[in-house]
Amino acid sequence: MSQLSRNQNRKGGGRRRGRSDSTWATDQRNVATLTNAAFDAYYEKTVAPAGEWPALQEALRTPLPMALRVHPTAPQPDDVLEFLQARLNDVLPTRRIPFVSCGRALQCSVSRGDLKRSAELKGLKKIISALNEGGYITRQETVSMIPPVLLQVKPGQRVLDMCAAPGSKTSQILEALIPSMEDGVVVANDLNTSRLDVLMHQTNRSAGSHPHLIVTHYDATQFPLLPPEEKFDRVLCDVMCSGDGTLRKSVDMWPRWNTLQGPDLHCTQIRVLTRGMMLCKKGGIIVYSTCSMNPVEDEAVVSECLAQANGAFRLIDPTPLVPGLIASPGLTDWSLLTKDLSTWLHNIEEAQAYTEKQNGRGFRYHASMFPNTERLKAQGIHYTRRILPHHQDTGGFFVAVMECVEDYPIDTKTTTTTTINNNNNNVKSETFKVISPPLQEVVRRALDLPESFPMNQLFVRNETAREQKIYFANKAVCELLPKLGPRVVHVGSKIIESFAKYSNDKLRFSMEGIATVKSLLPSTFVVEVSPELVLQFSRSKLLLSALPTLPPHNSFIISCNMSVVGYVYIAAEKTRTGQVSAKVSEWHITLAKLTLGQPLVEGNVDNETEAGAEIIAAGDDNNDEAAKSKDSQGDMNGEDGVDTCNSSDGNEKKKSKKEEEEEEEKKEEEVKEDNKDGKKEEKTILEDA
Repeated sequence: MSQLSRNQNRKGGGRRRGRSDSTWATDQRNVATLTNAAFDAYYEKTVAPAGEWPALQEALRTPLPMALRVHPTAPQPDDVLEFLQARLNDVLPTRRIPFVSCGRALQCSVSRGDLKRSAELKGLKKIISALNEGGYITRQETVSMIPPVLLQVKPGQRVLDMCAAPGSKTSQILEALIPSMEDGVVVANDLNTSRLDVLMHQTNRSAGSHPHLIVTHYDATQFPLLPPEEKFDRVLCDVMCSGDGTLRKSVDMWPRWNTLQGPDLHCTQIRVLTRGMMLCKKGGIIVYSTCSMNPVEDEAVVSECLAQANGAFRLIDPTPLVPGLIASPGLTDWSLLTKDLSTWLHNIEEAQAYTEKQNGRGFRYHASMFPNTERLKAQGIHYTRRILPHHQDTGGFFVAVMECVEDYPIDTKTTTTTTINNNNNNVKSETFKVISPPLQEVVRRALDLPESFPMNQLFVRNETAREQKIYFANKAVCELLPKLGPRVVHVGSKIIESFAKYSNDKLRFSMEGIATVKSLLPSTFVVEVSPELVLQFSRSKLLLSALPTLPPHNSFIISCNMSVVGYVYIAAEKTRTGQVSAKVSEWHITLAKLTLGQPLVEGNVDNETEAGAEIIAAGDDNNDEAAKSKDSQGDMNGEDGVDTCNSSDGNEKKKSKKEEEEEEEKKEEEVKEDNKDGKKEEKTILEDA
């Protein structure tokens, strides 16, 4: 995981402006400015294979291709994959990524920015956005898919993602656990509070994945240690890094890169990987990765940690696990270049001599930053892999796979223990706890839940909260949760929420966890409707008589069979005025229009109608989808209303402050207003490095 660029780290920013013409717009960059003397001097000598520097240099100055991964747990993943590839191939050269399971990932020879700026492809962008928000695909950089593949996660395992935000890799790991509903848990940890919301949104998109999830907020170097029997089967250390492998998309990094960025992070990276090794159980696997090409952040860190582990870990060959991936073996020799580019340093002695000449001022080098060629060879450092951008048109990346052959030798005298300050960094201090028996009974009556409903797996932060939220977690999460300390910021899937302040009996199903709650309820809670009815719900409430069958429960679930993806599920409820309100999101609307062959973009009626017809045909020869989809995705803010995330129409009107206040007051008197009343400002989802 790379550090955020200045643009990514900004909380605000100007509104994006669309192009006034329909011409194809390439990524907005001035190639002449994409140069850095320090970068060229260092990497040409350090990592570029003989004769390949011009090609590597050229690749780094071109936009990064867009990549998409189809979720293997989607009801019809092959149909989604074939449909996407066919649609993309019509306008963009597209290839499958071979090392992803069953080849269910695509790389397009166009950047994500190009797709956004092309008016001609506005409809295609809406399709991709809908599938992404619906949890059928993830827009994820190609090299970012590699670490979860190398982890070899199996259902029922316990996994730790130490530096998880923004969450694409975490989602990929969760998908491997979904086949086992009650077993398996992923602990997604990150210290960056500003990106935890993005992490949770990413992980919530995959239907059925979030009951396996715990999100924590620890410094990765001080994550709580566990006894041997409680350690993790798999650990991912996708550590903070200089991020120079992301130069193709983070163009603002070009003028800021210098030769000390990697060495400056070296010691912290060692501490994170060492902590990960301490948390990995015997027989487990740990993957270390960076989006940096710098050996000081890569081979040097792995080598030092292996040496400190004293034989407890060994490198393994990743080649059989990633067929078709072109990557360079780990280096056994490299040098460091001073920031002023005046001196190459080959060992710690030369570094110390250089520092003395500077009167002891400047950067402090460490022996672990320099290569010990004999030790590197003995450790099998050639099993590590560096992905160079020009080989397969990707970003730069480094990865190492290690197996734990013995428990890590922990010295209690020198090992840092975790201390928690609950008032730090605005982290909520309340811990999650199982709802009390009285509240269990209130919830059961309010929602008419069956006796078989697993009430002992429901969690809250505060039973007297202003806006109550109730979460469902699987048994593996329930078992591990008490052992992780107070810095737990999210547990499981939000399946129930209140629609009135300070009320535990005025409850409804949450759209965020609708796929999870659907799997826990009898069929009487589900009413199937047509795509036409979904579109009507997106505009206003409907009378109860509009439903094909009348559900016996006030809160229930609407299902709709859509082309390509199969069944989607939507949270709905009866109002006191004899109407029905449903939480229809923007992606529901897009899929419904595609199923009906309706235009997605105003002014492109002919083209989009034709596109819709093609999609129906692609979904099934008889235009009848057979598979059911456990798909969940609500509004990004966890509230009612049309989800305008990734919407490209730009016609939605935001409510005034007065209107919002009036709506808030009305929510205390009656059931939530219809979906048009809840539109929220669009959030930008950061793509994983």
